[in-house]
Amino acid sequence: MKELRRTGLAALVVSTSLGLAATPARADQAVRVDAVGDATAFVYDIFTAEGSVADSVGETGADIVRVRFSFNRHHLVVVGRVRHLDPRVRAAVGIGAGGHRYDAQSTRDGGVRVFVKGSLSRCVGGSAGTVTRTQSYKFVIPVDCFGSPLEARFGFGVARALAAPEDQAAVVFDDAHRDGARKLPDQFRLGAPVKRG
Repeated sequence: MKELRRTGLAALVVSTSLGLAATPARADQAVRVDAVGDATAFVYDIFTAEGSVADSVGETGADIVRVRFSFNRHHLVVVGRVRHLDPRVRAAVGIGAGGHRYDAQSTRDGGVRVFVKGSLSRCVGGSAGTVTRTQSYKFVIPVDCFGSPLEARFGFGVARALAAPEDQAAVVFDDAHRDGARKLPDQFRLGAPVKRG
């Protein structure tokens, strides 16, 4: 199971080319303000996944500032603001609902694909993109793509692949629900439960 969890973050890393508590504004919304400058770089062996934290001073593209999760009757809308939009960075949304973990990522054509229980599928009606004016990533994910629950937990993360020596991989990442990291996490953390509006 741990290998499967690592796959969600690994899929995000590969697709790139390779605290403060959530405070609900309403029953169907949660806002997370993330620590600035807490993006973490990690260099690891591609065969053993063992590695170490590396210097990420000055990273702005993979540094989350604030995330808003809006969970309404038909959609989950996630707007994740970073310090600076970087076209090399990939964003992902984690969803915990009905005893399952769903990881949503954008597709090249602006759609959304969801990874759950070892399989990847396209989320019909989903969309993802960037909002330059606010330096944000925006996901609109129909509730049918993650089991249409009445309550769920959400997370948001960004990652960018870095140059690394042969047989190694390197990534800089930030997790909205984790202020810094000492190792590469299996997956992005999820916040407190949010009821559907």
